[in-house]
Amino acid sequence: MTPARDAGLGDEVEAFLHGCLVEHLVSGGRPVPAWAVLNKPAHADLDELTELVTAGDAAGGQPDPAEPAWLQAQRALAAAVVTGASAPVDISAMQRAVLVPLELWVIQRTRSGPATSRWVVELALDAVTVLSSTA
Repeated sequence: MTPARDAGLGDEVEAFLHGCLVEHLVSGGRPVPAWAVLNKPAHADLDELTELVTAGDAAGGQPDPAEPAWLQAQRALAAAVVTGASAPVDISAMQRAVLVPLELWVIQRTRSGPATSRWVVELALDAVTVLSSTA
């Protein structure tokens, strides 16, 4: 099977690797799979993660009811990653050691059955918490 040249596969892969897959899918009117909430926390740098967290603080700590669930999930994960790290190098290490492998595992796992964003977030928060407490 060969993908069509105009299928946008390259753009999707680039979005995945840069942590903006969800935005790419949403802009194309495509559904957001549950595992995709891990994408930004697993690939974004400290500035992007901090911006994601602080943008959510504008609502006074309460989620905006109009905000998509995937964005709320990303904010929660980004906050855990930023809080659990004392330096940018710690964030990169957490991403490489925990979040990227978890992201790939959840992608594989969801091929055999559905998953919810809540389940994905709980897995990630548990993994980040365990890593942060042992650091």
